[in-house]
Amino acid sequence: MKLTLLFAAKIAASLAVFAKAVNGEEECPLAAWLQVPALTETFPSIVPTYNYILDEEGSNEACFFAYVVYVAITVEESVFDLKPYEDPASSFLNTCLQDVVTGLQQQVAGATESDIVCADDKTKVNPHSEVTGMLHPEWNHFEIWNLFICKSPSCDSTVLNTVLNSIYITYASFNCDEDEDCWTDGHTATATYTPTTECLTKQIQDPLEDPELYCSGDNAPVCSNTKLLEITLGDDDPFEVAVCDDNDCFDSVEEIDDLVPIFVSGLNPRNTFCIPEESYRGEFTEVFAEWSTKDFNLVDYCSVAATSGRTGMCKMPKSSKKTWSKSGKSSKASKKSKSAKSSKASKKSKSAKSSKAVRRKLRAA
Repeated sequence: MKLTLLFAAKIAASLAVFAKAVNGEEECPLAAWLQVPALTETFPSIVPTYNYILDEEGSNEACFFAYVVYVAITVEESVFDLKPYEDPASSFLNTCLQDVVTGLQQQVAGATESDIVCADDKTKVNPHSEVTGMLHPEWNHFEIWNLFICKSPSCDSTVLNTVLNSIYITYASFNCDEDEDCWTDGHTATATYTPTTECLTKQIQDPLEDPELYCSGDNAPVCSNTKLLEITLGDDDPFEVAVCDDNDCFDSVEEIDDLVPIFVSGLNPRNTFCIPEESYRGEFTEVFAEWSTKDFNLVDYCSVAATSGRTGMCKMPKSSKKTWSKSGKSSKASKKSKSAKSSKASKKSKSAKSSKAVRRKLRAA
């Protein structure tokens, strides 16, 4: 959704105020904004929540909470033309905010994805954002948030995605080392998506990092809509990896072929395909992905010929592979044009870099 100039200006102004606050230059000015009668009377839980976070977690986290509240109100009014003060029951502050706050608190506490169990009526989602830099706008890449949210059924996904997109760069800057330039400087989040954790992790990431997963007999995952991704590493011949599209998974992540380099790269800790890391020269093996025109057939997929074709660049037994660092990003240059493309052939080519994910947890105050 295209953001208005007024909305962009409001967010920029609040971000400048927030930056001063978290850098210790002054007490969080947004705390005073929380005392506005219209807000306190319409959403009486906001100030007590702010005070609780201030006492239990610190001023940085409390000010970030105030920032999220401000952004949410601005998004609803300026982007969606909603009236949160007139219809508080359906407002982000009543339907989504507590879900996001709980996710952030669990992240600060060091909870992993497996530690977080959602109530039966909630859905666990894992946001990821498309980011672009001002100096190199062609270097679009995806960042997967180190955040898991148990989303309530009343929380509107479109509004949630827009609010998260508006706060992502600020959120990510918390995770930068204080003694070095932050990677987020000069970057903008252009879109944010919230697929379910099942979709992003089990249906996409796991088979990309373990391409023989569907050949593991009784231990293979159950999928009623298996599809093939054709992956090309540099100038090597392409090979196919099976992924699962149950519950419209691929629609929720938008650009699955642009997500592939996050899980298939020399900077991925597993580095399943033994892609060399040459970051000291700023060189990276290009990873291309597109949908295969073939239908998935388990017998063909698990044949000796197909399996041997999925070894990527590995020239040695997997047990002797190098352990790769999680630090850094991989890049993906513009996609190759091919004469025999599927329906994605007309798609505008992008460059991408794999995610470093979130660098570290929110700083303690």
